This record gives sequence, structure tokens and C-alpha cells, in this order.
Amino acid sequence: MDKLMLGLRGCDKLSALKAFNSKYSDFSCQDVPGDTISDLWDLVFRNLDVPQLQKDVLLCCKTVARDKKAAKLVTPQLFARLLEIGQLTNIHEDSVLDDSVIQARRAVFNFTYHNQLCQSACIEASADINLIDELQQFNNSQVYDLRLLNCKLAFLFTAVSKEMRERVVENHGIAILTRIMYFVIYNGDDAKQARIESGKKYSSKGASIVLSEEEIALAKGQDNKMIEVALASKTRTISM
Repeated sequence: MDKLMLGLRGCDKLSALKAFNSKYSDFSCQDVPGDTISDLWDLVFRNLDVPQLQKDVLLCCKTVARDKKAAKLVTPQLFARLLEIGQLTNIHEDSVLDDSVIQARRAVFNFTYHNQLCQSACIEASADINLIDELQQFNNSQVYDLRLLNCKLAFLFTAVSKEMRERVVENHGIAILTRIMYFVIYNGDDAKQARIESGKKYSSKGASIVLSEEEIALAKGQDNKMIEVALASKTRTISM
């Protein structure tokens, strides 16, 4: 942490960020003083819009925000900027969902999971409605990771906030999510589809997935009550 902050204050910021991101795949702030973390968020915010640094700064945000202590100390300004970079404050048909958008959304996911103030900021920015609007424009040509990330983020919004959950329902979000989850889980593979229907394990993108009865029902969109149970269970989602 100290080396990263020294690097961000110095000239070789990019090298400091890359070294940090390569070293800390599983980050813990248990032994880091709170004022040090606050200083880190301040320095990250100052460098967030530097083009050559943005990708690595966003990755640093996502990594550090996995820790509850660090996530709770994020500044409102930094989180608001992450919502903007993640294109969750407004959705345009011509938006380019590049790697910066994806990394910003992963950071938003981790902050929102741990921090009630970030949850309130998502409500105020209508991030849930904007995401559902984007999901409604879903097409099967979108990259797998982006589709899965958007679904996870939508599930998180519904799990952490009653207000966002009600707004998602009002905007037909359940129907939209179940349709997309059908494509994400089935992924156009008949063999996977057969395994999904039997509730067996399959491997996708190197990750093994075991579908519960609730998740099978969610994928098929057959039972709204079971869908609500599945949505509620997403509070156990692991940080990204």
C-alpha cells in the first residue's frame, strides 16, 4: 500500500499501479490504517481521468473495494465518478461498452455490496433503472463477461435495496433478467442446456457452476415466486 501511494504521488504512477495490481489479487486492508486508505482513495480520484492510467486505476479500485473496511471509506466524489465511467448514470444507444466501463462496473459492484452510502448513491443516480434499460436492449452478440456482469449487478441492486427492487419490478426487470439469464446460462449450447435442465454441473469460461432448483427456475422463467427467492439469495454474492 505504501509503495503504491508513493508511486501515485511520484512520477512513475503507471508502474506503481501495475505492480500493485499484479501483486494483490486477494487484497485485505485489515492492518492498514483508515487514514491511509482515505488518502489512497483521494489519490486514486485525482488520477482516475488520466487516460494512460485509467484502466489500472479502475482495476486498483475494484481490487481494494473487495475489502469492507476500504469500501466504507470511499469518497462520494470517487464513487459518483465510477458511476459515470460505468455509464450507469445515463444510458445511450450509441454507448461504447469498452474495458473501462466494465472495470468501473466491477468496482461499483464491490462498493455497493459493502457500503450503504454507495447504495443510496445508486438509487439517486437511478443506476438500477438505467441498467435495466440497457439490459432491455440486450442482444446475444454482447460478450459473455459483460452480459454476466450486468446480470450480477442488477441482482445486487435488487438484493441490497427495497426501493431499487421495487423499481426493477415496475420496469419489468424480472422478465428482462430471466430472458437474459436464459441466454447467459444456456450460452447457445445444447449440451449445456441439457445439463441445466437436469441440474448438473457444467463448466463455462473456466468456472464451474452448480445450479440450484431456484436458479433452474430462474433460467426458465417458470415461477415468479421462486425467482424472488433466487433474487434474495444473491445477497451471498462474492465480490468481483
